[in-house]
Amino acid sequence: MKNIIKLPLFLGAVCLIATGALATVNHFTEDRILANENAKKNENYLIVLDLSNAGDKTLPEAPVAISNETLLSAGVTAFYEVKNADDSVYGIAYDAVVTGYAGEIKFQVGFVGDQYAGFRASASKESPGFGEDYIAALEDHLGVDWEVEVSTSESDLELLTMDAAQGGKSGTTKTRDPIIGALIAAANDYQDRIGG
Repeated sequence: MKNIIKLPLFLGAVCLIATGALATVNHFTEDRILANENAKKNENYLIVLDLSNAGDKTLPEAPVAISNETLLSAGVTAFYEVKNADDSVYGIAYDAVVTGYAGEIKFQVGFVGDQYAGFRASASKESPGFGEDYIAALEDHLGVDWEVEVSTSESDLELLTMDAAQGGKSGTTKTRDPIIGALIAAANDYQDRIGG
């Protein structure tokens, strides 16, 4: 009879101690995790906009939050606009957060001139052989004409990524569809911003 009472009390105490330890670790590492994620995002801006040598480009200090409901519903949360010396738009990178097969995927996608300039994931838990391969395929496609490849038609965008996305593997579609939605929304916003 005493064991029936002691065991639940013991398990409850262990759970409380473990919860407290996890909360403490989270408290001390949360800022570091956020700093690492922001550093990865900043690195991705330079990659997706091909800014290895920024030259006379004006780089913003931080991305601008999106307020457009259409973009927000597609997962696009912010944009990072780089300007030339004459104040014309050189390119725009967009931040997006979507839910894939394995959870949240955070990425940046860039457009320069009339080109889809690049895609880089800053955080993802997608599975190798499925969603992770699809993300890697998107990261390999650079410098294609966004007006042709990234349009309001999902099938046009699928042409961009299908060759390396391994078709309709289970799990890939659950990753692909929200990413495609965010890419199309970002491409349409980019076209509106540059007056295309």
